[in-house]
Amino acid sequence: MPLIRSQSSPETAGIKELVQELAGELRSPLDVSRPLRQPVIIENEVGTERTLHVVVIWERWQLIPAPDRSSVIMQAYESAASDRIERIMMTLGVTLEEAVDLGLMPYGIEPTVRKTDEACPENVERLMRQEGAVVTPSGLLLRFPSLEGANASYERLARQSDPRFWAIVKYEKLHS
Repeated sequence: MPLIRSQSSPETAGIKELVQELAGELRSPLDVSRPLRQPVIIENEVGTERTLHVVVIWERWQLIPAPDRSSVIMQAYESAASDRIERIMMTLGVTLEEAVDLGLMPYGIEPTVRKTDEACPENVERLMRQEGAVVTPSGLLLRFPSLEGANASYERLARQSDPRFWAIVKYEKLHS
């Protein structure tokens, strides 16, 4: 197998702003009652050593090369969560679609509005966006890493509209 090396360019436009924004998110208190907003930071604690695998799901990665994404994550942790920096063994920065492809966001909320329902499509889209849905080439996606997150979002949507207009779906990763 050939070895391919890429050069990270710390001068990529906007890197400093991304680090600051991500660090700000790391400093924010955890609030499970609010909608899932990007960047979504997933810390998986692994093994008895309690090492961390960190995944950051963020549409702002679209214009950032992969090597720079990891650098941004590490710099943000150095700035805002230095107590955890030594435990980080792996970082991954991905867009929502990339996270979906990797099976990292297996739960979703899908609108179930029929043409005969008295629902305004614009209102359905607005509610989904309020919950953190992202417009992608494959459509509007409202996805979650956990069933708990999907349930909390469903409850908020059901309070604002007819609960029959929404369904929680678990997507199975297709094996190739």
